[in-house]
Amino acid sequence: MAERIVAGTGGNPLAIVEATAELTPEQLRGQVPLPEPLPVGHELEGLFGRRVRKLPTDTQTLLLLAAAEQPGRGDRLWHAAAALGIPEAAAVPAEAAGMVAFWPEVRFSHPLVRSAVYHAAAPGRRREAHRALAAACDPQRDPAPRAWHLAAATARPDDGVADQLVAAADRARSRGGYAAAAALLERAALLTPDEERRAERRLSAAQAHVVAGAVDRAEALLAEAATGLHDPLSTAQATELKGRIRFHCGQVAESASVLACAARRLRPLDPRAARDALLSALEAAVFAGWAPSASLLHENARTARNLPPTGDPPDSAANLLLQGYTARVTGGYAAAMPALRRTIQAFLVDEVDPDVALQRLELAAVAAADLLDDASVERLTTDWIDRARASGALARLAGALAFRSAYVDGPAGRLAAARAAEAEAHELAEMTNNPAIVPPTGAHTLLTLSLSGREAEARATAAAVAREAPGRGAAGEMAMAAYFLGVLEISLGNYGSAIGCLDPAYTDDTPLVGTQALPDLVEAAVRAGRRDLAERALHRLEDRATATGTPLALGLLARSRALLATPAEARQEYEDALPLLGRTRAVPQLARAHLLYGEWLRRQRRRGEARDQLRTAHDMFDGMGLHGFAERARVELRATGECARKRELGTPEELTPQEAQIAVLVSLGEANREIAAQLFVSPSTVEYHLRKVFRKLGVTSRTQLAHRVLDKSSGVFHPIPASDRLLFGARR
Repeated sequence: MAERIVAGTGGNPLAIVEATAELTPEQLRGQVPLPEPLPVGHELEGLFGRRVRKLPTDTQTLLLLAAAEQPGRGDRLWHAAAALGIPEAAAVPAEAAGMVAFWPEVRFSHPLVRSAVYHAAAPGRRREAHRALAAACDPQRDPAPRAWHLAAATARPDDGVADQLVAAADRARSRGGYAAAAALLERAALLTPDEERRAERRLSAAQAHVVAGAVDRAEALLAEAATGLHDPLSTAQATELKGRIRFHCGQVAESASVLACAARRLRPLDPRAARDALLSALEAAVFAGWAPSASLLHENARTARNLPPTGDPPDSAANLLLQGYTARVTGGYAAAMPALRRTIQAFLVDEVDPDVALQRLELAAVAAADLLDDASVERLTTDWIDRARASGALARLAGALAFRSAYVDGPAGRLAAARAAEAEAHELAEMTNNPAIVPPTGAHTLLTLSLSGREAEARATAAAVAREAPGRGAAGEMAMAAYFLGVLEISLGNYGSAIGCLDPAYTDDTPLVGTQALPDLVEAAVRAGRRDLAERALHRLEDRATATGTPLALGLLARSRALLATPAEARQEYEDALPLLGRTRAVPQLARAHLLYGEWLRRQRRRGEARDQLRTAHDMFDGMGLHGFAERARVELRATGECARKRELGTPEELTPQEAQIAVLVSLGEANREIAAQLFVSPSTVEYHLRKVFRKLGVTSRTQLAHRVLDKSSGVFHPIPASDRLLFGARR
């Protein structure tokens, strides 16, 4: 929006002040499209208007046509001028006055001239200009501009024009242009004479706004639509939308309940929509907590079993996803495995409708995390981010980035990348004025804090989640936060406290962290002398790891078995765990296996062998910036007779998360414009941050930066942990 305002005013300070005074807060936040052209305010409008009124009448009309049309489109302009009987000679006085050039393309001498010409004209003359331009548009090649011009030419409700706007919105939505579709549908609603159809179009606009991230605008439109909706299907769809809005506002327990109600009402009317509402309710229940949502989940399972055919193949990704999660609720982990495996595979091979993929990749990624399938989690999350970014689905993008931080980059030990994803997620949430989409002190930030040993910040964040999440009914988020804090306690050797943190995840068993917490609970319980608890957690882990069979699951199982095994068996379990975990992206879990193996070897009085394992663990932790675990390994290593240097937290001139992200992308050869598109910033912003990166790292070119980041022989890229180089290969 800032770039559009600067372009529309030519950067003139007075014009910026005047133009922004004419705009609404929703327009300035990007939730509602800016008017085209921008208003310039009465003072500038009067100044330029006096100059225009001195020109011949035909020239004034030609200027108005040029101002009403997209800049540069001379073909439609001259067709419209000819239809109004305006000769080409009418261009001469405007060009002589230095106001506009008509050849080789239409270009105003200053954007303010265009705005002033347009807004100084009487409304009737503007409508006449738009009507002529609409007639000059090809209905097949230019349906959207034609619809916009027709709408601007219409002073009262008109069904025909409204229908064309709806058709243009459908085309925009099919290309992922949700914000454009929402704007078209809002305009269509205003031009719709029938009250119920007008309400239905407002409902459709609200649905598009939710995907685009304009949640408060969607809520306002839904309230406007509510009084005009009388059809049972429309009112059920409105209930479903209310549930989705509650989810994006952070009220996850209320969202799950409202969505379940919508699914029941939709079941006899639209089975496909009912299935989608059930999946949205499941998504909300994951964050609301599996145990608190137990009765609702079983009720949803009954609704799913009685659902009529949706019109999709039985083995479609959406149907399989619902089957898998329903089985997870009613039959347990192993029963859900076949359907969830097939679902994940369908998403991975891109067999899913784009709209379904955008809406359901989160549930698919959560399922993959529950199956301890780290490779699929990363691929699904990357696809989720790419689809959301390409379509401008900002609410989905913010959630995807937060998920990537907590479930992809953090578990892989790529802490700089995790922090960069967190920063962008928060920026998007703030930009769309919906901080609840990604709370500033949300649980997703805790793993990075815990792994990096930032104890005070981690505890403060966990306390904030414990304080705020109950009001939103977010027991699942509380379990996630407690689990991540439990990782910190284990790194510090506070095993009793770790059990207290890990127990909510074990008890609730939410797919978010229920399975992931099991190896940590085994370790904490063994070290705290709670063998009974360790054996129960290990038994559950054995059932699940055997069912899923991923390298991560089997590696964590072997590592956990070693903690409870006899000395004769433990060594082999550790030896089995290391190569299995070495095949995964979970580098911190591999380092922890080396640490536990080294600790066990030292207690078996095999100091030389212990030293090798502990040195490996320490170097891995230190390189990734996992300071708590690195300190634990250092203390153990010292007990074997070897000293490791204690690393100080923090480094001078450390890159910010966004600077680190830009440094990575530049090192991969991406141009500033490509980076800007990925990060939703301007190329000039990228250039600004890049200059700071060059100064902080002491480099003077992109080539030097690439060598600094990608040269593995250099050991460490100082401001970004060495482990983040794993990200570069993955992006390639």
